[in-house]
Amino acid sequence: MTLATSIMGQLQRRERQISALFQTTRAVSSSLSLNEVLNHLTRNAALALSTGHSSIRLLDEAGETLNLAAAFGLSKAYQEKGPVDLTHNPLAKEALSGRPVIVNDVTDDARLQYTRQVLDEGIHSLVVVPIIGRTGPLGVLRVYAGQTRRFSDADAQFVMTIARQGAVAIENAMAHEALQRAESERAQFVRTVTHELRSPVGGAQSLLRVLLQQMSGELTPTQQDIIARVEARLDALMALINDLLALAATTTRGYQEKPEPLDLVAQVRSAVELRSAEAQEKQVTLELSLPSHPVHVHAGVEGLAHIFGNLVGNAVKYTPEGGRVSVAVELRGPSVHVAISDTGIGIPEDELPRLWQEFFRASSAKKSGIVGTGLGLSIVKRRVEAYGGMISVVSRVGEGTTFSVTLPTCAPPQEPSA
Repeated sequence: MTLATSIMGQLQRRERQISALFQTTRAVSSSLSLNEVLNHLTRNAALALSTGHSSIRLLDEAGETLNLAAAFGLSKAYQEKGPVDLTHNPLAKEALSGRPVIVNDVTDDARLQYTRQVLDEGIHSLVVVPIIGRTGPLGVLRVYAGQTRRFSDADAQFVMTIARQGAVAIENAMAHEALQRAESERAQFVRTVTHELRSPVGGAQSLLRVLLQQMSGELTPTQQDIIARVEARLDALMALINDLLALAATTTRGYQEKPEPLDLVAQVRSAVELRSAEAQEKQVTLELSLPSHPVHVHAGVEGLAHIFGNLVGNAVKYTPEGGRVSVAVELRGPSVHVAISDTGIGIPEDELPRLWQEFFRASSAKKSGIVGTGLGLSIVKRRVEAYGGMISVVSRVGEGTTFSVTLPTCAPPQEPSA
């Protein structure tokens, strides 16, 4: 009976370990969030060895201190006891050399830095294994137990297996976070520079308008032509500045709009009305088909204005005189579909996949002589996707283009209680 019980216990333990390895593999490969990866690793290591307590400490940039990055089953007081200084913690230093270390009895091991805090936590034995990345040690994974001599060499090797799996995921998550920080810093730099450029360019535009209106004296036709050309260049520069600011706003934390329930019908109507004068001037027919009732989406006012202002504006801009632009909003189940169609110059089919890239302009648009920055559609796509939607395009050169935006609907805002 004792032998059977022992075998059954070993089988159950092995089953838990296999399950933990499977869960670890699935968890660390499904996320690029460093916090999620670390929390999965600590939880699975603790549960696999049936102790309920574990932690991960990562090396600082100087490689001299191990800071707590994740913990499972440990008290707040224990987690806040302080960093592990490698000069005062031979245990951690030994583990970082590349091999697991087992402490059978906390009271009889001088390698610990926080012996009193460890005992206060009820910990009497632990196993420490290194987390080794491609370029060297990243930190340590610890599993704790309330009994002495709780861990075997087999346990230590099992935790090492988890740590090896975790090292790859940790490095991937760190790289992902570094890229996000770099992207955010780049966007912040662009935002700062373009914001500083906006004022002097705007001032120069105002001065040129004064000259063109001959408010400061009569101009010769040659002077008027030169100033008009300078004004056109400044208008293009201001359009680029505005697009760069909008692009930075989609990636810079603190500048992104907070989504709220908004009436899409009203936003689309406003975008069309803003382009109606330009359409009339070009003798382009501008048609609008809207539901008879509000349709709400979770989005930002500035974001929706940019999405539909850009799409309707492009349709009018690239449609020759006498053409037609139609905008239709249609409710389709839990989503709302907006189609912006034109009979304009069209886009070559092989260029459609590149249409969303920053600074890309279709060859047909370049040949038209119409000025553009190549940023508008990339910003539109980012904003549509940020609102949980999708955007697509179909086009034929010389026949026209249709952009389709689909956004999930939401409940209207609640009326404030009396």
